[in-house]
Amino acid sequence: MARRASGDLAAAGGTNRRLCARGGALCAHVSSAQPPDGCLIRGIAPIGQQPLQSACYRRRSAAAPIHWLWRAAQRFRELSVIAERLAGAALALTEGVGWQTATRLLAAFGSPQKVLSATPEQLAPLRGVSAQVKRNLAALDTARLDAKLRSWRAQAIHYALWYEADYPPPFARLPSRPLIVFWRGTALPESSRCIAIVGTRRPSEATLQQTAEWSAYLAGRGWAIISGLAYGVDAAAHQAAVSVRGYSGAVLGCGILRLYPPDHADLAAKLQGNGFLLSEYAPDRVVRPNWLALRNRLIAALCRAVIVMEATAGSGVLHTARFAGAQGVPVFAVPNSEGNYAILAEYARPLPETPDLFLETLQRLPYPPEPQNTDAQPRLLFEE
Repeated sequence: MARRASGDLAAAGGTNRRLCARGGALCAHVSSAQPPDGCLIRGIAPIGQQPLQSACYRRRSAAAPIHWLWRAAQRFRELSVIAERLAGAALALTEGVGWQTATRLLAAFGSPQKVLSATPEQLAPLRGVSAQVKRNLAALDTARLDAKLRSWRAQAIHYALWYEADYPPPFARLPSRPLIVFWRGTALPESSRCIAIVGTRRPSEATLQQTAEWSAYLAGRGWAIISGLAYGVDAAAHQAAVSVRGYSGAVLGCGILRLYPPDHADLAAKLQGNGFLLSEYAPDRVVRPNWLALRNRLIAALCRAVIVMEATAGSGVLHTARFAGAQGVPVFAVPNSEGNYAILAEYARPLPETPDLFLETLQRLPYPPEPQNTDAQPRLLFEE
């Protein structure tokens, strides 16, 4: 076992090694200079020595060099983090596992790796987790997921888990926050500089013109324009921001590699040059109608304010406005349609006549509250 461990360390060190003629002990080819007293792993040469002269150090002190042990320990920690991150992604992408289910699973087992290694007998008595989710967990293929994650990374798709530093902080305000988010493009902006411009897929010509004017004006002054890449108002807002070389991001109800609508692929490519595509769904997942509604909560959470340009009664755009209102994000609406009149009667403010007046009004409004009840968040427990 000792020889095999030494061989593993030797291979990791990258220097030339061979078996000594005397008894097959590991022998290092090093320069004529003797290794320092600190380099005393048996049969291992100091790092950086040239393979000029063979010398066997079997009888040297048994003490291990600190730098070798430190490197081995560091590599072990790195592998542990990689394995835990893969387990976290697997848990987050398991069909049927959302925030509440993950909370119960992590409370019961402590970490994603322990959840994935739980036996059916250990999962069976767990309350609040459906039988289907338990079957899905048992059927997970982490090797296949690892290959997918590597493939997506090669396509410049990044992801962050709920406990990682890259996870968007505004999502912590959500009662049903995503466990994982994928994005492609430039870095996500601060939410204090984001404004959502949303509306119906079939707006009037006047609304399209107003959307383009407002989006271009705000983007030209350093505001990030956030929308959903849909037809109508969304596309007009993105395109206007791009036209002035402003920053714009799209939050999707599908995977980044399965864009919806598909004929907005060119617009999506432009956003990635100075903006982003973001989704809580795996990049290879196709759109679902309820996902289009759910992504609206992310649009609202990312932004300092939401502007509803035009909405019909029962429009999905109203979900964005309601999510924003629930999160304390200011909502503005143009009084021009049945849906807009409905939200104006509840919690939205009339959109000022000019973008400058809008920005002045926004400066006087409080920021959305900080995330509350953080103790209820599922915690990732690494073993010391």
